[in-house]
Amino acid sequence: MAEAGIFSKLPKDINILDEPTRHQFAELLLLLSSLANTQFPLSSLETLPFLVGIIESGTSSIETKETCLGALYNLSTMLDNAGNLVSNGVVEALLNLSSIKELSEKALPHWGIWL
Repeated sequence: MAEAGIFSKLPKDINILDEPTRHQFAELLLLLSSLANTQFPLSSLETLPFLVGIIESGTSSIETKETCLGALYNLSTMLDNAGNLVSNGVVEALLNLSSIKELSEKALPHWGIWL
């Protein structure tokens, strides 16, 4: 799927998507990021901004944000991804989520990987 260009289908503006569609895209990215034998193309200009956009969105559900956190967690377990994660605003997004009661426990494991 990645080689077929699925990441180019991610919209640049998440606000044009309804919540169920956001959640479905987030689930797809979670599944793809969990495949151990797949190189997830973080160099894709769409992937990280899409995940961060959902996390920072005031209109995305807690469940959708949790799904994005799962995908980011999977991506953060590969040391080669650290630079791209930081440069795409993941650290700031995690800091913001740490202050939301429902998401703080989900955001904290990311810090353990990076510290």
